[in-house]
Amino acid sequence: MVSLYGDLTVRENVELCADYYGMPRDLKKERIVELMELVDIKYAENKMVKHLSGGQKQKVSVVASLVHQPDILFLDEPTIGLDPSTKRVLWDLIYDLNEKGHTIVLCSHDMYEVELLCDKVGIINQGKTSRI
Repeated sequence: MVSLYGDLTVRENVELCADYYGMPRDLKKERIVELMELVDIKYAENKMVKHLSGGQKQKVSVVASLVHQPDILFLDEPTIGLDPSTKRVLWDLIYDLNEKGHTIVLCSHDMYEVELLCDKVGIINQGKTSRI
């Protein structure tokens, strides 16, 4: 997930991430609105990130991570702090991205989530890896 700047608004953080990848202005605006509505954070787009709850910050991080439609996406505990309905939206989004050919590396302690979303599973236990 993306680290956020507390002294920027939600929208400014997401726009900054989109600008890193040189997204065209029209596509950037459209994609930001689409993702903010999808994870239900549009209402807070003008709030400073430092004033958001942990779950709200997680939603912003999801939007910032996905705004440029990456081919490879690394997600570390992406659903921590999310309400059940937003968690389900994110699961559906991850599943859809994978179906479209995007590679997603998901780190999670939630085995239900792993089973639901992952094609291949690797486990690290006391510094040793194994593959299931």
